[in-house]
Amino acid sequence: MPTPPPGMTRLEDVTLEMKERQTKDPEKWSLSLDQLLNLFEHCKNTPQYEGLKERPINEWDKNKKRGSVTMYDVNEHFVKPWSKGTGCGISVLMNPDKGLNAELMISHAWGEDVEEFVEAMDRWKQTTHAPGHLRVWFCLFANYQCADGAGPTIP
Repeated sequence: MPTPPPGMTRLEDVTLEMKERQTKDPEKWSLSLDQLLNLFEHCKNTPQYEGLKERPINEWDKNKKRGSVTMYDVNEHFVKPWSKGTGCGISVLMNPDKGLNAELMISHAWGEDVEEFVEAMDRWKQTTHAPGHLRVWFCLFANYQCADGAGPTIP
């Protein structure tokens, strides 16, 4: 499992209040904009992330490398291992003491290149002068992705 980011609540420290928030208060499953960007930066700085970029494009041409990582990849290789068994999404695990009421919802494509997304968000932050503490709702980190029975699922 990749090393979790600093400040993320560990499985043994998850509280009943955190689990209840994950089932009742979706508007509080937010991160600050800086937390969002820092999570992606943390992923990018791991050997696992680099390994994902080096995967072949397909099984027929092993010499052509993907060169990018998608949100699907981040979910499977980072989000799920970090949150498995907690019943909480990454946003709740990063903000255990209180929920952050969302001020902005970010829509995205799961198949997009993570680095292009981060670059676009950085550019948007700079041009709009959005504060780092802006509370954002981002489904990859807001929803509990594991579907392992420990937390809420979408039927």
